[in-house]
Amino acid sequence: MLIKRVCKPYLEMTGAFGYNQLAYREKSGARDALALLTIEWPSAFNSRDKIVVYCSDVAGAFDRVLLTKLVEKLNAKGVHPKIVRVVESWLQERRARVLVGGQTSTE
Repeated sequence: MLIKRVCKPYLEMTGAFGYNQLAYREKSGARDALALLTIEWPSAFNSRDKIVVYCSDVAGAFDRVLLTKLVEKLNAKGVHPKIVRVVESWLQERRARVLVGGQTSTE
């Protein structure tokens, strides 16, 4: 929630989101993407343009991002260093154990 409250307004203000970035933006999402495609595809068909569709499941996307590259990009966009450190810490690999009734779990 902190990341969303701090980073998202900054990214919106600086224009870091592209024109077709519909996810993670206020008042937009999957329905808007479908509406956009419903409008654009018939026009492309009429112009005999090629249409390519790529669908993916981005669940766990941050588990696959190279942390060093993300930090570089955030710094390059001028995100405040304290926010970059919070994001970096949040995405660091963690190890944990649970203690229940005097018994400790494995990592």
